[in-house]
Amino acid sequence: MTSLSRYKKYLIFILPLLFLIAGIIFNRAKYVNDPDYIYIVNALVICDGHSVGHVDNPGTTVMQIAAAIMAVMHLFSNPENETLINHVLGNPDKFVEGIRLVFVFINTLVLFLLGWITFKKTKSIWAPILLQITCFISANALDHVWSKVSPEPMLFAIVGIYVITVIYYYFEEKKE
Repeated sequence: MTSLSRYKKYLIFILPLLFLIAGIIFNRAKYVNDPDYIYIVNALVICDGHSVGHVDNPGTTVMQIAAAIMAVMHLFSNPENETLINHVLGNPDKFVEGIRLVFVFINTLVLFLLGWITFKKTKSIWAPILLQITCFISANALDHVWSKVSPEPMLFAIVGIYVITVIYYYFEEKKE
């Protein structure tokens, strides 16, 4: 076994790392729009113990996750002991950015797992790289995944988990 082939499995770290770095440094301010603020206001309503009223919205899960993230952020970054509502409404961009970064980390983790599990199941380095690189094909999709608090980042993660499940099943020896 050559030294290159010994290390080729580590290639599956490169694309998720690029995804993470690009997602972190992505300038959300250039692409800011209303959905971000609608989701954090609805997440505040959830934190306040009320229903958002439209649970058939594809963003309901985003609102629930955002509510949890905002509650944790408030817990650890509230030096003036403000209420959660005053804290969030006083600096909404801080909370939007925190939620956005959590989604970037979730999607990076899914992208890494997609590569790792595909590599373990196929014993090929090319299959995981091919699957990982597909997320970079659409600039529009990356804009939504990196910059928005909306259903798209969660959809990206769900599709990645679905593909992992299909790969896992397809390459399983005992399919029953």
